[in-house]
Amino acid sequence: MVLSGSITFLYSSRLADARRFYSHDLGLPLRRDGGVLFFALPGGAASLGIVPEGTSAAASPPVSAVTAGRDTAMVCLLTDDVDGTFAKALAGGRCSAEQPPRATERFGIYNALLRDPDGYLVELQRFTDAAEQREFCGGSAASEAASDQAAAAAAEAAKAAVEESAVATAEVAKAPLVVAVGSKNPVKVNAVRAGFAAAFPLTALEVVAYDVPSGVSDQPWGEAETRQGALNRAENCLGAHCLGHGGAMPDFAVGVEGGVAECSLSSLHPGTPGLDSCTECFAFLAVMRSPASEAGVAWGVARTGSFALPPRLAALVKSGVELGDADDRVFGDSGSKRKGGTVGKLTRGLVDRTAYYEHAMHLALAPFVHGEEFPGLYDAGE
Repeated sequence: MVLSGSITFLYSSRLADARRFYSHDLGLPLRRDGGVLFFALPGGAASLGIVPEGTSAAASPPVSAVTAGRDTAMVCLLTDDVDGTFAKALAGGRCSAEQPPRATERFGIYNALLRDPDGYLVELQRFTDAAEQREFCGGSAASEAASDQAAAAAAEAAKAAVEESAVATAEVAKAPLVVAVGSKNPVKVNAVRAGFAAAFPLTALEVVAYDVPSGVSDQPWGEAETRQGALNRAENCLGAHCLGHGGAMPDFAVGVEGGVAECSLSSLHPGTPGLDSCTECFAFLAVMRSPASEAGVAWGVARTGSFALPPRLAALVKSGVELGDADDRVFGDSGSKRKGGTVGKLTRGLVDRTAYYEHAMHLALAPFVHGEEFPGLYDAGE
C-alpha cells in the first residue's frame, strides 16, 4: 500500500471569510470551489479542505473552533519569510494576531501565530536549523540565503504592523461594552459578537449569553410574531443580566428570533408565469440600548433577507415541526440550528447562519454607531 496524498479538513461557520483569508491573505492556490474549498499546500500532493459546518461523512460532524469554544486543531504552514507572511495576513483584516514573530528556542523554530476567521490557530513557522528547514521544505543554500534577505526586508513591514496593532490596542476603552444576548446558541452569539466588534472596533466587548424565553411559539409564523420574539428575548436577557449582576444593567441587550411565513407569489404577481406559493424563512434581530444609559432606552430592529423553503421542509414546518428539527430529518443531520442552519444547507455553505444574522446585526446597530458628526440624526419630530 502506498499513500499518494493527503487532505486536512477544517470546518467553517464563515466560509466566505475563510476563502479570502487562505487564498488572498496567505496566498494558498485554490484547487476547487464547489461548496467545499480545497487549497493546494506546498508539496503538491497535500491539500487543505475548508468545509461548511454540518457537512461531513462523519456520523457526528466536527465544528469550528469558534462553535466549539476551544482550540480543536492548528494548521502549521512552513515559510522562509515568517515576518512578511505574518504582516500580509494581518493587513487583510480577516484574522487576529495570537503571537507576533519570535524565536522559540525550545523547539528550534522561528514562528508566529494567527487565528483564522473560524478561530483556528494558524502557525507560520521556519526551522532555525537550515538543514531541517530544507528537509521539510526542500531548497538549497542559495535559496535559503535569498529567503533570509527577503525576511530581513519584510521585518520592517511586520514591525510596523505590530506597532499599528499595539496603538489600536492602547486605544481600546478600559471599560468593556457589556452586551447581553437572549440565547446560548453559539451561532446567534457569534453573530452578535461579530456585529458589535465591527461597529465598535476600538472598544473591548463582554458578551454574555442567557437562555431566556421568547414568549412566542417555538416556531413563529409571520413577521409580527417573529419580531415580537426578538423583542421579548432582548428584554428578558436584560432582566436576567440584572438578576445575575446585582441590578447592574448591560449596555445593550439583543434578541434574535427566526420565523417563517406564507407568501403567495402567484396572487401578488398574477401576470408572471411560473410563480407559486411558498413558505419563506427569515429572522429578526432586536437591539435595546440600556435604560440606564445616558441617552436612555432606544431600539434598533432589523430583518434578515428571506428565502423559500423546499416543499419537504415547508410541509414538516406546517405540520408543527420546528425548522431546525425539520432540517435534521431532511438532511440526516443533528443540531443543525446550532451550526450552519437552514440557509447553510440550502446554499451549500455560500451563506452560513452566522453571516446571515450578521448582516441584519449591522443594520440593527445603525442607530447607535453615529457620533457627534450627525447630532440628533435619530431624534424624532425634527
